Amino acid sequence: MSADRWKEFYEMSVELGIYDSEFDHEKAYTLEFSN
Repeated sequence: MSADRWKEFYEMSVELGIYDSEFDHEKAYTLEFSN
């Protein structure tokens, strides 16, 4: 995973009405354990 991939997923989810556009998606994950 990457920050770019999470951003793409978040933007698609907002378009579909899954997440509110005010949701801070960067607080929902960590890349601490990924390569």
